[in-house]
Amino acid sequence: MVLAMVGDGINSGYAMRRRMQTMRGGRWSPESGSVYRVLRRLEAANLVQEMRKVGVPNRERTEYGLTPAGEVLVSKWLTDVPGQEEFEGLMDALRTRVYFLQRLEPKKQIQTVKSWMLHNKRMIEHLKEGSARAKTHPEVWVHESMLCLAKARQDWLRSMSAQLKQCASEGSSKKTSKSGK
Repeated sequence: MVLAMVGDGINSGYAMRRRMQTMRGGRWSPESGSVYRVLRRLEAANLVQEMRKVGVPNRERTEYGLTPAGEVLVSKWLTDVPGQEEFEGLMDALRTRVYFLQRLEPKKQIQTVKSWMLHNKRMIEHLKEGSARAKTHPEVWVHESMLCLAKARQDWLRSMSAQLKQCASEGSSKKTSKSGK
C-alpha cells in the first residue's frame, strides 16, 4: 500500500497518514512511526528513494519516489491474484464475537443481535451517503464493496436472529411441556 501511494504521488509519510485516515475499509492504522519505519525499510530494499526535502529547516518532510524495482513490485501487487488467505481474511469483528455468543442467556443473545442489526443498518445508510459523495472511481468502488459486505452482514444477522428466536421458542415450549406433566 505504501509503495502504491508513493507511485500515486502521495510521497511523504505525513501525506500517507492523512490519506490513510480518509480511506474507507483500510486495514492499517496509520501511526506516524509505523509509516516512517516502512518507508525506511522500502528505501533499504531499494524500492523507494528519497527525492527531495520540502519545507522549512527543522520541519522538513522527505518526499520519496519509486525506483524501477518499486514500480515492478507495485504492478505485480496490483495484477497478481490475491491468495486464498486474503479472500478469507474479510475482517468482521462480529464474526469473532459470534463464536462466544452462547455465553449469553438466549434473550440477551436476541437483544444483542438486534442491536448489531440496528448499528449495521446505520452503517449501510452511511455508506450509501459516502458513495454518493465519492469523487473518483476507486472511492466509489470501495464504498460499493463495503456496502455489499454490510448488506450481506445484515442478511446474515437477520438469519441469525430468526434462528435464535426459533431456538428460544422451542426451548420455552419444552419447559412448558415439562412443567405441565
